[in-house]
Amino acid sequence: MSFSEVIRLGQEYLMPGMWMAAAVLTLFTAGYFFVYKLIGKGEKTVDFWNLFWGALLVCYIVIVLGATMFSRSEAARGSIRLQPLASYRGAWNCFSDREWRNLFLNILMFVPFGFMLPLAVPVFQTFWKTYLAGFLFTLLIETSQILFHRGVFELDDIMNNFLGAVIGYGFYRFLRWLLLHFRKSAKKERFRPVLLLQLPFVLTAAAWAGVFLIYHFQELGNLASSYTVRYNPDRLEVALEAVLSEETVNAPVYRAVDKDGEISYEKYKDYEILSEQGAYDQICMGRFRYFPEQAANAAFWIDVHSVQLVYETDSKGFLQPVYEFQADINQKPASIRIPAISR
Repeated sequence: MSFSEVIRLGQEYLMPGMWMAAAVLTLFTAGYFFVYKLIGKGEKTVDFWNLFWGALLVCYIVIVLGATMFSRSEAARGSIRLQPLASYRGAWNCFSDREWRNLFLNILMFVPFGFMLPLAVPVFQTFWKTYLAGFLFTLLIETSQILFHRGVFELDDIMNNFLGAVIGYGFYRFLRWLLLHFRKSAKKERFRPVLLLQLPFVLTAAAWAGVFLIYHFQELGNLASSYTVRYNPDRLEVALEAVLSEETVNAPVYRAVDKDGEISYEKYKDYEILSEQGAYDQICMGRFRYFPEQAANAAFWIDVHSVQLVYETDSKGFLQPVYEFQADINQKPASIRIPAISR
């Protein structure tokens, strides 16, 4: 999902969100003045800013539900992905802007929730209550997606959304500390707890920066054929019909060269690669990618017929050697690619 798509969805569901916020405020006002004040003789007053942030929160929730539920067609029935960080491994393997942008947006989408909830509802000013609410909200979305066939129940989405809510709450506490400090309010707040609440944001930013720095300085790019989920070897039955070499050899890597607008490839350097047997062992250990992606504990019956060394373009434009196995997986013809360069 691109930022332009996010803006489009925000615009599409902004008006329904505003109508919903108006309806909630109307019901609240009626309940407060006619039920609580008039009938119940209540004496508590309502804070205007709580109402303001509450309206924004309702509007935000409608937009999030619209983007994650109502804007999607029926898809991915029964698909559940519980492998932690599998989406990050997939983003690392292909290293495309789209994959990293989706992960970033999954975190960013819940930052307003963690920020606005304690402003709208004072009971959530305690950190663990906002954390719990953020977790339950993202769990509700993921469960609804699987029940109504509107997406994939993915553990990484829950982790990213929850992290966004935690970061948003840290921003709220920092803003509250700033306001109390500069207004010289009688109500003081210690800075150390506020500083500790910024750790999720700092560590997340450092981790992302580290990933991009490592990628920048590594010599070759990453291969989309690398595995994202390691399958359980105990659930694999692998039969071999080919004779494989156990010899470790060198193979060249090629790089793209632009000559007068035409792309050609020239030899870059030689690298030591796995033997055919070594690549086959990767399959036996569950380190292969299969489409559509299965659960880590899925059962596979694999009959390997042949293998050949082919080339695949990596994320930096190099041509890298990979072993391509022709096989039957669960009685269906398929090919399995195993990166040949040992890392």
